[in-house]
Amino acid sequence: MVKIGTRKALFREGVWRCADPALEQRLNSETESWFLQTGGPALNSLDPEGAVAAEIAGLCGGAILLRVPAKLKRVRAKYFQFRQFSFDFSSGE
Repeated sequence: MVKIGTRKALFREGVWRCADPALEQRLNSETESWFLQTGGPALNSLDPEGAVAAEIAGLCGGAILLRVPAKLKRVRAKYFQFRQFSFDFSSGE
C-alpha cells in the first residue's frame, strides 16, 4: 500500500487499485512506462512487486505505507511474463 498525497493505493500482480480513478490510471501508466524503459525489477529480486511499488511511489511523490510480499514463485513468473510479452498493465492480463 502506498500513500500519494492524501490518497492510498494498493499494488498487486502488476496492477494498481485506488478509489481515485485518475490516480489509479496514473499509477498504472507510470508502471507500464517504467517497465518499458527499464525492463522492470531485477530478475533475482526477492520482492519484485515491492521493488516496483517502491519505484513508482517514488516517481509519483508517494511513500510505502505497508508491504506484504506475495509468494515469490508466483510473482517472479508474473514479472517474467511482463518482460516477455506486450502487456496491458491496466487489465492485469
